[in-house]
Amino acid sequence: MDNYKDWTYSPENFGNLPSVIADLHANKQRYIIMADPAISSSQPAGSYPPFDDGKRLDTFVKTENGDILVGKVWPGETAFPDFFHPNAYTYWYTQAKQFHDKLAFDGLWIDMNEPSSFIDGSATGCSKTSKYDNPPFTPGSILNFNLFGIPLIGADICGFRGQTTPEMCTRWHQLGAFYPFMRNHADIRSPAQDPASFQSPYVDNIRKALNLRYQLLAVLYTGFFNANTKGLPIVRPLFYIYPGTEAISNQFMWNDQLLISPVLTQGATTVNAFIPRDRFYDYYTLKPVNGEGHLVNLPAPLDTINVHIRGGSILPLLPTTTRTDDARLQAFTITAASSLNGTAQGELFWDDGESSNSIPSKTYSLIKFNLNKNTLTTKTAVTGYMPSSGIKAGKVYVLGVTQGPNKVLINGNSHQFVFDINNQKLEIPDLSVDLLKNNTITWQ
Repeated sequence: MDNYKDWTYSPENFGNLPSVIADLHANKQRYIIMADPAISSSQPAGSYPPFDDGKRLDTFVKTENGDILVGKVWPGETAFPDFFHPNAYTYWYTQAKQFHDKLAFDGLWIDMNEPSSFIDGSATGCSKTSKYDNPPFTPGSILNFNLFGIPLIGADICGFRGQTTPEMCTRWHQLGAFYPFMRNHADIRSPAQDPASFQSPYVDNIRKALNLRYQLLAVLYTGFFNANTKGLPIVRPLFYIYPGTEAISNQFMWNDQLLISPVLTQGATTVNAFIPRDRFYDYYTLKPVNGEGHLVNLPAPLDTINVHIRGGSILPLLPTTTRTDDARLQAFTITAASSLNGTAQGELFWDDGESSNSIPSKTYSLIKFNLNKNTLTTKTAVTGYMPSSGIKAGKVYVLGVTQGPNKVLINGNSHQFVFDINNQKLEIPDLSVDLLKNNTITWQ
């Protein structure tokens, strides 16, 4: 950046940055920029459009007497766009679009997205005219934002300042794999803490956590679709689904499908987790777990975060690859976790992965899954995205099958299967089912 100012880059130090980005794109790599909502405010009028435009559109936060509130962040004195202002969208979009015309970035990371300032209140101090100027509480965890309607959120994995430890960083990556916005991010003066900076077994354990997230990316993507269209949070406290669990803050749900129980204590190899009174399945073994509504001591070796699939869920999972565009070409594994009454539902939102307007233009496909006793169906609710290769399912797991079937039929045709009586798991491998077509899988 040019003196830390948003929507700039230094022509002296990074004059060839557009060609660097072009080279990244030629190698199928992406370039994400970081911008702070704090806009530099101390330069002469007319010399910095991001501030001049905000002032003209009246989008900056004001003091009680109507002046622009001035704080201090990276560029020095700064103003803060008021995201409740009716002109805020026009203002922010215009700045991003004009900068994108100069520098073809692929994504925007809003850094310090809270109204963060290096001084208390403003350059003129803090007002004391109202009880709201000094609220008697501090907002809790960057995860509560899901309940506020802001789902793409996540803390700086391994911490922003100071020196982490290999164990803490491993455990934090396991937890961070379930942040909707996953980032390992540190102050420039901090020791290296990226996954590759650690030795085995820590780097291997972190890789395992990252692979877990890659497997679940389609579940997360579908969660964002529901957040966009229905306002549903992705990360949910347990009480969102199980009332009476308001005191539990060290576990959470992903959508209404996964129960996450991270290790938060140094040196721990077990976790004391609350398992609600419901049917669950261990994510790794797919073995059924009947929750009794009390705390259970679960094994949690250093390479594992406890994850349970909630009965009644159907998950579309992807194989692990090193690139998301490669993963999109792979066949899904459909994991149908039966509830206590033998039913389950799920869905898959899928588009080209690039377009920003696929929802309003309906250029996406929405596939609905339904399990009822011994029948699993897939139906297309929307078919606006139809790649030439189709959207394939290569394997199906049905969990909670108590009796071994004699045969399995895929759209009326017999197909091989494997049944594990001990884990009540029916596996249907070697499929080539196009999910853009309606399908019926039955077992007898």
